Amino acid sequence: MIRFLLHSYGEFSRKTPIKASTWPHFDLLFIHEGNLEMQVDQLGKLRLSAGEGILLFPNTPFAPTKSLSKARASVQHFSLEASDSLPPPFSLLKGHTRTAILYQGKRTNYLETDINRAMELALAQPTPTLQLRREAILTLILAEFLQTTLPNPKSETSTEALTRWAEDQSLNT
Repeated sequence: MIRFLLHSYGEFSRKTPIKASTWPHFDLLFIHEGNLEMQVDQLGKLRLSAGEGILLFPNTPFAPTKSLSKARASVQHFSLEASDSLPPPFSLLKGHTRTAILYQGKRTNYLETDINRAMELALAQPTPTLQLRREAILTLILAEFLQTTLPNPKSETSTEALTRWAEDQSLNT
């Protein structure tokens, strides 16, 4: 089960810096405007520009750099609760810690639209249907971060196709 936590927009600058942190959950950080420099455990110093982002896995230390950067960004925190089975791409993420996936270099309107839509839905009154919609949008976002496509449901209608797709994916971090 996917548990949605904080979803928020914010500005990072000298007045409102990122604090050194290590979260026990996933942290999807996406830059909408400006640039942000940060230090991420195992990846080193990173510079993220508008249209780019990072998916920080649980227990991944990150901190600001000393450079002056300013960015408007969104954050989506979520966790994967204990479950026997999670749908792709969540099944690929479960159990991984102290790493991150970068989304850099290609800016797509689809990704930014999906992120904005996820942020909008986070404000709505929770219902089972809303939970499914939020999971579907997060699935699309994660597919972009994993730089892969989901299986075409029209080509194969069984869950075996999804299972094969998930097994074929790897976390190249």
